[in-house]
Amino acid sequence: MSLRKRFRVTLRELFIRLRAFRGFLLGFFVITTIAAIVIRYEYTLPFLHSYYEAVTLLFYAADLEYPDKRPLLELFFLIYPLLGLFIIIDGLNGIGESLKLGDPTSEIYNTEMAALMDEHVIIVGIGHLGNRVVDRLKTTNEDIVVIDKSDNTLHDDILEEFQREYWIPVIKGDATLTSTLEAANLRSARTMLILIDNDLLNLKIAIRARRINPHIKLIIRFFDQQLGKSIAERLNASILSTTMISTPSFVGRLKQRQQQSLSSSDDRTDHIIIVGLGNLGVRIVNELKDKETLVMIDMEAHHSLLDVIDFHEYDMPLIKGDATKEQVLLDADIETARALVITTGSDLTNLKNATVARRLNPDIQLIMRMYDDPLSEDTTGLLDAAVLSTTKIAVKEFLANL
Repeated sequence: MSLRKRFRVTLRELFIRLRAFRGFLLGFFVITTIAAIVIRYEYTLPFLHSYYEAVTLLFYAADLEYPDKRPLLELFFLIYPLLGLFIIIDGLNGIGESLKLGDPTSEIYNTEMAALMDEHVIIVGIGHLGNRVVDRLKTTNEDIVVIDKSDNTLHDDILEEFQREYWIPVIKGDATLTSTLEAANLRSARTMLILIDNDLLNLKIAIRARRINPHIKLIIRFFDQQLGKSIAERLNASILSTTMISTPSFVGRLKQRQQQSLSSSDDRTDHIIIVGLGNLGVRIVNELKDKETLVMIDMEAHHSLLDVIDFHEYDMPLIKGDATKEQVLLDADIETARALVITTGSDLTNLKNATVARRLNPDIQLIMRMYDDPLSEDTTGLLDAAVLSTTKIAVKEFLANL
């Protein structure tokens, strides 16, 4: 965002905030004018002097003589400062809001910034993938607007930190609502990336966005590729899956290490353990089922796996259990396994799993999924593991479709 555009936004924000003072200024003027008229009539003072006394009376600092034995005027002296106090408190609240002028976390600033955008890129969802996309785009000349649903205090703090770091307008709200999309200035946008990890929610957002802006380019994160193909045709959208894009990288690491191990002699059996049968795990199993001897571990048998693979046909044992527990890994013959591929969506769980596996089999090849980049670098050296991030691998593909 250029400095010139930021300056325009700040001026528009100042005008909006000043308009919010209208109620305070009008109320202050009306109540002090009425008080000045009463004081002028009762004390026969010039109007300007009366107005001065009316203002000072708000703070109980008037030089006027107290009206003894005059009930109505006594009531006026009692009630008038209290009414003024309420008006002043309201004004102070307005001043407090005005101190946020130019603050990248204020709602007014973000809405006005988005309103000035043209041919910009809208990113829906600031998760692991959304953050990586923004991080790449911020080095370009692209104007960016982010939409994210604030649902808890922790996420609010993350969003505020994001806004202060990038100075990118963030519209907090539900992207399935027209009002939220309008606030992001969807009609003037060039491209919209919908990056939430929920197929149904992404579909709803895409349909609403296409209805508002028939010409916008849509790039949608979608796990179900069969449904995704139909959606792509109907909505004229690019459908991408982080797990589908990153699967070859996980399998490729496995093949590299297999070729290296062929030159060395060892008497280990040749099976590979796959931990986690979510979208990524299922894709890896599907890729390897005809080539490798596999053992799978998961907390439960996912229906998605049963739909994609007849694992009985391929004689692939499925062990239900927690792979961070030694006994579960022993049941999968971890001590004689050649490789362990850990694909669950929790960094902590994957780290625990890898640590236990390395203790049980110091020579096993570890390939693990992890989102946290600094932790990934430390884990690579600590556990001698190949650590990969699906979102880091996929971000290039998403940006290539802009």
